[in-house]
Amino acid sequence: MSDAGRPIVDLASVYLDDERYGRVLEQLADSRHQHFRDAAFGGIDRDAQVGRLHTLAVRPLDGVDLATITDDDLRSLSYAAATRLLSGRDQATSNRLSRYGLESFRRTPVGLPLT
Repeated sequence: MSDAGRPIVDLASVYLDDERYGRVLEQLADSRHQHFRDAAFGGIDRDAQVGRLHTLAVRPLDGVDLATITDDDLRSLSYAAATRLLSGRDQATSNRLSRYGLESFRRTPVGLPLT
């Protein structure tokens, strides 16, 4: 099973205008897959979605404010986590890699609303 529903809603909330965001939610809500329907229901409040991402982006990870590490260190951490995941499922490492990805995204011009 995939847990892709929430990331789809997260990215749509940042990138898309209200009309296209609404269409994404409609398509997810019409899915035969429960995790997509759940994501659509949880994403109804677009501002709350962006707020959740902002809160997550600024929360320390393992006691470290990711905004304070260099791009090179962030890439190294991401590479190490991805390499670990190739060995098998590891939810903690997967969560860390997601946070590293969010920090990388936050550093782009599109991700600036999350700072």
